Amino acid sequence: MARFQLLPEIGANGDEAEAASLASALDDGMPCGGCAAKLAAVPLERALARLPPPRADPSVVLGLAERDDVAATRSADGHATLHNIDALRAFTDDPWLMGRIAAANATSDLFAKGGRPRHAQALIGLPETSPEAAEEILFQVLCGLRTVLDELEVSLIGGHTSTSEVLSVGLAVTGDGPEDGGLWRQSGARAGDSLFLTRPLGTGVVLAADMRGLARGRWVAAAHASMARTQAIASQIARSADVRASTDVTGFGLAGHLLNLLRAGALAARLDRGAIPFLPGARALWRRGLRSTAHAANRTAFLTRVEGASPPDEAWLFDPQTSGGLLLALPAAEGPRLVAAFAEAGEPAIACIGTLFAPADGCPRIRVEGAEAD
Repeated sequence: MARFQLLPEIGANGDEAEAASLASALDDGMPCGGCAAKLAAVPLERALARLPPPRADPSVVLGLAERDDVAATRSADGHATLHNIDALRAFTDDPWLMGRIAAANATSDLFAKGGRPRHAQALIGLPETSPEAAEEILFQVLCGLRTVLDELEVSLIGGHTSTSEVLSVGLAVTGDGPEDGGLWRQSGARAGDSLFLTRPLGTGVVLAADMRGLARGRWVAAAHASMARTQAIASQIARSADVRASTDVTGFGLAGHLLNLLRAGALAARLDRGAIPFLPGARALWRRGLRSTAHAANRTAFLTRVEGASPPDEAWLFDPQTSGGLLLALPAAEGPRLVAAFAEAGEPAIACIGTLFAPADGCPRIRVEGAEAD
């Protein structure tokens, strides 16, 4: 992949025809994979709103009423168990890599709550093919899953297979809540807190471009490496800080997942556009008009809560992420120590991307400010 360099330099000749060709590339009806292949926020909210309230159950700590990143239950002895289910539609023809990224993605939600995944079951949709080919695809997917789960000491205890138009890989994961009972939620952030993001943005546009042969090999390799990295160390480091609210950034993009934190506390956020980290190639692709197929739905759902965003800002605000970073709200004074701890552990640099404040009208919103970084 690193040697695949047949593409011309994007925008090198300033050819408007090239820009138009790139901008229209997503009009071919080819849907994106990964976390972009999920139901849009608006119909999801409408469907859930039509349900009657869930029955009272004292064992449920986080459920449909809270709509946090995970579900959580508590046993009679006070032990908290976290539950998550997540699935990805294939965006690469490497089933081993799909297994690895699916495992990192599904466990991420538990790490975003300060928990520890313990057990997993796989749900795999296999494309219709010969029995021999299906066996090999399944074997490769399971091997990819195990490379992550074994490393995290998570036991793969079962699963289910079915046929599908394209390969899909999902996991149902259960695990332990934080030992000190301090479950990180989407609620809890306060005015004055700093916002930190543990990974760069851009998987949506890079994967969309890759599906159409428009992404350079090194860009795709960097996106794959980011998605395949687990949140275990990042979560462990963050446990030493006074994290007040947490989520992970996935299919609804930075704007959608940040707004979940803001709504829970009736807060607003100032984002520094110059501090936002990006994957290699992401900005080049956005500038040429490339967008994930989920971008438009995210924009429709969240744009009314965004102020000061230019079209280039909208590109990264609404780009759907697969196995994206943790988004943490914590006191500003904790920031330098957290950044130093990430560097000492050899983790990718964590970025302070903004601050929280109390809006006068109590209406949650995102305000984009500052100059764009070079």
